[in-house]
Amino acid sequence: MASVITTVAELIRNFPCSYPNRTAALVSIMTGLGKGYDWRSGEVVYTFARGEGTCREIHAKYKWDTKLIEAARSIGHAVPSDAVTGTCTAEGLRVRAEELAAVAGPVTRDPYPVTLTVPLFTIPPDATPEWVEAAREAADAAVPMWLNPGPVESDWRSRMHPVQLAHQAAEQLRGFAVLEQRFPGLVTGHQTPAPAEPARGPQG
Repeated sequence: MASVITTVAELIRNFPCSYPNRTAALVSIMTGLGKGYDWRSGEVVYTFARGEGTCREIHAKYKWDTKLIEAARSIGHAVPSDAVTGTCTAEGLRVRAEELAAVAGPVTRDPYPVTLTVPLFTIPPDATPEWVEAAREAADAAVPMWLNPGPVESDWRSRMHPVQLAHQAAEQLRGFAVLEQRFPGLVTGHQTPAPAEPARGPQG
């Protein structure tokens, strides 16, 4: 069985610098396109072949050489510690993955734009209660960020063609309708009511 704790812990263990807590991992699992997660027998499972590696390999691959570090520092450019050491700055979290898989926390990365084919929007009738609740947790964290995207996502949207923006907006509306049907009040609870119009006096 692919329990929520087991699946979330595995993601934290493999990429602690990106997903250091339950909430961050669930948002990625449930909303990420092309991440390899899909529903099987009522649970979300990782469907890609194992062995793609972890962030250890990524940090080691992109370690800066001495000349690059010196050149960057000579012009006042900040050099990330992982670029110097070639190691993950959150290495200590790997051994705590099981513990962190049960701990909600902040999500510091914007979720992938609403896509109706990801697990959050394709919850099957046979989904286990545990995974339905996990989907609700992910939606509760992702919806506010979709409604009010951060600087990175806002900058990306500003560069999109109007046709792309219109498609994304329509997809988001459809996705929100799916979530509202599954979890009544979840989306509307995060939407800011339109300000009331000021009272108008009689026309003169």
